[in-house]
Amino acid sequence: MRRVLVWVAPAGWEACVDAAKAIPDAEVALVQVAEAPPGPPGLLGRHREPRHEAAVDDLLDDAAARLGRPARRLSPAGRPEHAVVDAAADFDLLILSRMNTERGPHSFGRAARFVVDHAPCAILVLWPGTGGPPPV
Repeated sequence: MRRVLVWVAPAGWEACVDAAKAIPDAEVALVQVAEAPPGPPGLLGRHREPRHEAAVDDLLDDAAARLGRPARRLSPAGRPEHAVVDAAADFDLLILSRMNTERGPHSFGRAARFVVDHAPCAILVLWPGTGGPPPV
C-alpha cells in the first residue's frame, strides 16, 4: 500500500485531491499549514508560533469531502515549506500543485519551490484546475 501525502494549499488543491483519489489502494493524508501573518516579535525578540486558524479546518474539510474516503489530517505549525517537507518524510508520494498556470519557475511560490527541492519522497506536481497542462 502506498502512503500518499496531499498538500492542501489554497491554489490547486482540488486537482491534488483528485489525483490521490485515482490511487485506490493508497493510504492518504491531507496536510495544510496556515502561514501566520507577520506580526510583532514575542518577548525578547522571540518569534511567536503561528496560530491555528479556522480556515485551515475548512479547507481540510472540503478536501476530505472531495476525497470521499478516510484520510488522516495534518495541520502542523511552522513555516509551510518546512512543515510539508518534515511531514513528507513518512510518505512514499507527495502531491502538490503549482500556484498558477504560468509556465516556468514562476508557477511555483517560494514555499512550493523549497518543497520540490527538498522533499524526501517522490513528488507529483499538478497544474491548478484540471491537473493537466495549463491552457494555451
